[in-house]
Amino acid sequence: MQMKKKMGKGVLLNLFLGKYHEPRKEERIVMFLDLTSSTAIAEKLDLYEYSSFLKDFFYDIDEAINETKGLYFNLWG
Repeated sequence: MQMKKKMGKGVLLNLFLGKYHEPRKEERIVMFLDLTSSTAIAEKLDLYEYSSFLKDFFYDIDEAINETKGLYFNLWG
């Protein structure tokens, strides 16, 4: 279930079945996010703490992204 969330539906199975042995064009979505004060937060935490912070942040917003199918939304107004 975790791999499905990380890689997308069917990607892991297709990887095992050899679908990606040949190059192919696929549609992918990229998210750009400006996290307020992320540099200041990173300076206060060590590498592993900051990585964990980001992982937790993306976990927290995952449900909202899935519910809106990734459409733009602004949590703060």
